[in-house]
Amino acid sequence: MYCSWKKHTLYFKQPARTSRGVMRLRDIWFVFLRNKGVTGIGECAPLAGLSIDNIDDIESQLDQLCADPDGYINNPKRLKLFPSLRFALEMALLDIEHGGKGQFFPSVNRSRVDINGLIWMGDAEFMLTQINQKLTEGYRCIKIKIGGLDFDKELEILQYIRQRHGSETLELRLDANGAFSAENVHQRLGQLAEFSPHSIEQPIAIGQWDLLAKTCQSSPIPIALDEELLPLISVEEQSKMLDQIQPQYIVLKPGLLGGFKASSHWIELAEERNIGWWVTSALESNMGLNAISQWTENLCPEGFQGLGTGQLFKNNLPSPLGINAGKLTHQTAPIWNDIHRFILDWLHPSSKVNLQTSGSTGAPRTISMNKSWMEASARLTAEKLGLNSGDHALLCLPLQFVAGKMMLVRAMCLDLDLKVIEPTSNPL
Repeated sequence: MYCSWKKHTLYFKQPARTSRGVMRLRDIWFVFLRNKGVTGIGECAPLAGLSIDNIDDIESQLDQLCADPDGYINNPKRLKLFPSLRFALEMALLDIEHGGKGQFFPSVNRSRVDINGLIWMGDAEFMLTQINQKLTEGYRCIKIKIGGLDFDKELEILQYIRQRHGSETLELRLDANGAFSAENVHQRLGQLAEFSPHSIEQPIAIGQWDLLAKTCQSSPIPIALDEELLPLISVEEQSKMLDQIQPQYIVLKPGLLGGFKASSHWIELAEERNIGWWVTSALESNMGLNAISQWTENLCPEGFQGLGTGQLFKNNLPSPLGINAGKLTHQTAPIWNDIHRFILDWLHPSSKVNLQTSGSTGAPRTISMNKSWMEASARLTAEKLGLNSGDHALLCLPLQFVAGKMMLVRAMCLDLDLKVIEPTSNPL
């Protein structure tokens, strides 16, 4: 097994305010495994202040993984303190297992998964703008991060929502990110209950199991634990926490919990105790989000899932995922297999990529091209045609040849909104 890695930076379309500050960019690392001519990709996307991974040591740990990939594959517990990297390793292995086509969890019929529309923290006007946009787009569930504004102002925003949409037509989920204290949590939960929310995630900071247990027992709003799960590595710790706190729900972030097997184990523990659950992404790129969404689809979960964050980044990777009326959709056209393979080549640490000429100006042949030359060509195209970030582009060309691949390069280098259809004589 051959292993390599590469760092990649995603840029937010607009700064995202979280409970831990403002995010303008997002560093992730792609892991590449190659075995018997098939390459798989995995995404390592730790979040500072949230995941337990020591981000300063990620690249050192990646070097160790690539020096002995088989050793880590045979004993993934060596990465117990790096769950984000363990997720990447499992994801890359799944990609290889299914032919390196981006089919991490192959399914004959891709279902549409109901998802919530995420409302980010900000001033009241910013949050109301997001809410109105999500409702216009057809979402039937919205998740609002609270705790970043004056609490009375947040209550006004919730009242604004409920005056227009009752609980029978719009499910409302709240996420406090540990913003409440022992002194005010019960009072605030009582005030929030007036707006009939489905649940509230992590009302108080992690590690306060006694207080959380009392809160879950007495709260008028069902409690969902999120960050509380992330530091718990052993099965004993996980079971002890669920038994003591007895939450109504848990929230699963496979990218931060150590992968799909680790998340599946959380589901087993929860269902044994009649605890509900749902799946949420954690600001992964479209590559990681695609794998998480396929796993979620195969689970056939009930209720709304939190899988719609890929739209936050302006330079995200082309993806078969889409959103339609609050549902996550998944294109299955064969061209996406070719797109996945080219993205693997493009993201790989190698400075060159192999291309196949079409034969229109000579005999067809394979050529090795510097990626920097292709990027320069894409920027010249943007200059000549006056293209700007966010402009629409259509890919309806075969990916076997240069022309189709260059459309992908332009989309990735110029932050274009790429529409993909299977090659046809009538693309419009």
